[in-house]
Amino acid sequence: MGGTRIDRILFWLAPAAAIVALHLVSRANYLLFHSLVEVFRVVVLFGVFVIAWHSRRWSNETYIVFIGIVFLAVGFLELLHALAYQGMGVFDDHDANLPTQLWIAARYLESASLLVAPFLAGRRFHGGVAFAVYAAITAAVTAAIFSGAFPDCFVTGRGQTPFKIASEYVIGALFAGAMVPILTRRMFDVGIRRLMIACLATTIAAEVAFTLYVDVYGPANQIAHLLLLLSTYFLYRAVLVSGIVNPFSLLFQNLKDSQERYARLADATREGVLICDGGRVVEVNAGFRAMFGYSEAELAQMPLGDLFAAEERRPALAMLDAPRTEVRHTLARRRDGSIFPVELTGGALNHGGRDLRVAQIRDLTEEKRSEEERRILQAEVRQASRLSEIGRVAAALAHELNQPLTAVMSYVGACRRLLAAGKFGEEERGKLSEVMGLAGAQAMRAAEIIRHVREFIGTGESERTIEDAAHVVREAATLALAAARHNAVVLTTDFADVGRVLVNKVQIQQVVINLVSNALEAMETCVRRELEIVLTQKHDQVEVSVVDTGPGLDPEIAERVFKPFASTKVRGVGIGLSVCREIVESHHGKIWFEKNPAGGATFRFTLPLVRDDMAA
Repeated sequence: MGGTRIDRILFWLAPAAAIVALHLVSRANYLLFHSLVEVFRVVVLFGVFVIAWHSRRWSNETYIVFIGIVFLAVGFLELLHALAYQGMGVFDDHDANLPTQLWIAARYLESASLLVAPFLAGRRFHGGVAFAVYAAITAAVTAAIFSGAFPDCFVTGRGQTPFKIASEYVIGALFAGAMVPILTRRMFDVGIRRLMIACLATTIAAEVAFTLYVDVYGPANQIAHLLLLLSTYFLYRAVLVSGIVNPFSLLFQNLKDSQERYARLADATREGVLICDGGRVVEVNAGFRAMFGYSEAELAQMPLGDLFAAEERRPALAMLDAPRTEVRHTLARRRDGSIFPVELTGGALNHGGRDLRVAQIRDLTEEKRSEEERRILQAEVRQASRLSEIGRVAAALAHELNQPLTAVMSYVGACRRLLAAGKFGEEERGKLSEVMGLAGAQAMRAAEIIRHVREFIGTGESERTIEDAAHVVREAATLALAAARHNAVVLTTDFADVGRVLVNKVQIQQVVINLVSNALEAMETCVRRELEIVLTQKHDQVEVSVVDTGPGLDPEIAERVFKPFASTKVRGVGIGLSVCREIVESHHGKIWFEKNPAGGATFRFTLPLVRDDMAA
């Protein structure tokens, strides 16, 4: 009953015009009127059977298949009813009782079957068996009527029998009972459900009207047949029109319900679900829209690659095109341009002959942040553990240093006495040289003790391994972005395949994380927030650049930014960049900063590349 306004007008105009036309026909020839109504009804009943029977192989809607078989049997009895109607001349040896008996038999069969049909929904059902059963019932009822075993329903001169009148009310009650499951269960979509209810309601009204006539050509009989026509029209709209124009609404309602359930399940998950076809987005769930910030209309118009960071587009799209299911950690791009880490799982999906790709996307931002916080905490625990050992070794350290320093003082005192004596013969010069050598040796011993202590409380590991430079920097940048609580920062990265470096991976990643974190914090109050991380090759070195659009460095601090206790932050202690310089220089590299012409700062550091002979 939905659609446009014109559709709604035509929906009611068609039966209204038919009723007016048939009324005029009935005034000229009532027998023709009756035949037209019955033929239309029989055609609709047979049409329902044809659609239901030929869809049984694909549809699991046992309700539709069952009532299709029922309507075939009912249509056969009503066809006999039309042929036996008084004046048709087909069964001349019978009076008006025969068509009335056929009518009542058909109505009992239809109403009782519609009452039972909902209980078959979802159960195992064999159409061939049901067809055979109803064929047998129809044959038995027909034989009973033509043999005289069926109760009389109409007596010429007296009208309807009490059995017939009572039967009409019983049949009406059965139809009313058949309406209950259609109202209470979700058996059809809303439009078809309304049409089925209208069909049954007008059928009940027709049954009541059929109890009022005395003459089979009288006005009460005509009104009942017009109501029956309207009921058949609703059935026609519900089954035939819907079954041809939109068959899935009728024949595959369970499949549609299942699809809706899976859609609700997909929307309920926080992970993003994406279905794509040929580099274009076909469908996404609510979790995906919330994660990326795009609407369905925007996603339908944009290339699939725009969902990933620039350097990750090619490998991400290649993974989605792979024939097998794969999992990859990559960087995705939100609608506001911000980059965030995700786990991408892609697989194949064949739907309706189309080879689609389905992807599940999990936001790793919190996971990476927790991972980085855990790593930092572990480093702090190790550092605290080292520092706590200082207390226990302090006495031994003082003792160890006291010995060489006391010796140095003694040797220096001896030198002073020799100098004060004023004798510088060969023997005295030899003694002076010997004493100064001993003093120097003790000073070297003290320096060695201090160096060991400094190594013990150092911040990094001493082992170095050959690593892929792009992998080290990319991983560190991902951790920094995940750990920092940044908002709407537009990230651009360019991690060229520059080769390998001999580094302590943790220490170099600490440098990258420190520089990226400083850049993000510097842009917190800026309107323009753009961060660029670039890895390039400069001769036999790799160069890492972190470029921001922050306020830049204060000239007062710029000259000593890499010195200890020189901080650009309000609550900073000025250790981070100093540690970065020590780490980079310990790797035989260099770190420096530059002012950007458009504002902001660029921090760069270099590391030597590993030669092929070293890697071997």
